[in-house]
Amino acid sequence: MGLLFSSFYFTYVLAMIPAGYLAERYGAKIILATGFALWSIATLLTGVCSGFATLLLCRLLLGIGESTTFPCMSKLLASTSPPEQLGRANGITSVGYLLGPAVGTFLGVAVMVRYGWRSSFLFFGGMALLWIWPWLRTTVREPRLSQSPQAGPSWRQLLRQRGLWAASLGHFAGNYTFYFVLNWLPIISTRPVACPYHRCRSSPASPICSTRWEPTARASWSIVGVNAIGASASSTRVSWHSIM
Repeated sequence: MGLLFSSFYFTYVLAMIPAGYLAERYGAKIILATGFALWSIATLLTGVCSGFATLLLCRLLLGIGESTTFPCMSKLLASTSPPEQLGRANGITSVGYLLGPAVGTFLGVAVMVRYGWRSSFLFFGGMALLWIWPWLRTTVREPRLSQSPQAGPSWRQLLRQRGLWAASLGHFAGNYTFYFVLNWLPIISTRPVACPYHRCRSSPASPICSTRWEPTARASWSIVGVNAIGASASSTRVSWHSIM
């Protein structure tokens, strides 16, 4: 189980930088759609897997597909949102991807209890594929690396930013707990001392995800507010990390 869970993160982490490069060169819109399609297909295929090897392969493909999400999202927000509205735009997006696991826990367990675990993967994979068509029809104006090859800071400039290292450390610390709970608590909750599947949909990941989106929304609005009075977003972000 540990290998299956962690295999997703192997490809997810390693593919993020190439995904960001591809988003800069060919456009975040098409790279996000490609990654989302791969994620959806891997989810669908998980529902028909027949052994450990095929499950492992699907998990690896799932990580590659999902690796496009944050690089492309950051590129799109930076290209389409005014600088003074980036905090609010990021907050709205963060609320969405934190509410998703909370709602998905309820829906996924309901489908699994009634139709079996394979059906839950087929359901979510199929529903996700439906999003790609309207997304490709959306008009997005974004600069590309091929059009301005000198745009953006160098690796040296990025790695010398103390704020980057501080934000990365805080993100690592928060995500370690979050994803540990997200992976293992549903399994722990089904032990004889805890609760069966049909009851665990109200206990494992839902409260964790639900209690993270509301502070995220408050933080994003605070960053917008302090920018208006002259304070920096980085100082506000550090303050919120200390109390969230």
